[in-house]
Amino acid sequence: MGAAVELIGVKCTPNSAPNGDAIYYGFDGVSWACANGANVVSMSFGGPTPSTPMQDLINSYPEVVFVAAAGNDGVTTLSYPGA
Repeated sequence: MGAAVELIGVKCTPNSAPNGDAIYYGFDGVSWACANGANVVSMSFGGPTPSTPMQDLINSYPEVVFVAAAGNDGVTTLSYPGA
C-alpha cells in the first residue's frame, strides 16, 4: 500500500492584483506553505530578477524540495527563483 499524501493548495495572489504581481505575492505563499508543513513546494512563477529574500527563505528550509518554473516562453533567459 502506498504512502498517504496530503496536498496543500495555496492561493496567495489576490484576484485584484495586476498581472505580473504573482512573484511579489508568491513569497508569502511559499513562506506560509513551508511554515505549515509542506514537504514539496511547486512554484509555477518566475521572473528575470533574483530575490535575496526568496533565496533566504528557500535556504532556511533545507528539508523542503522546491520546484520552480524554468520558463515556458522558449527563450534562454534565466528565470528566478528557478535559476
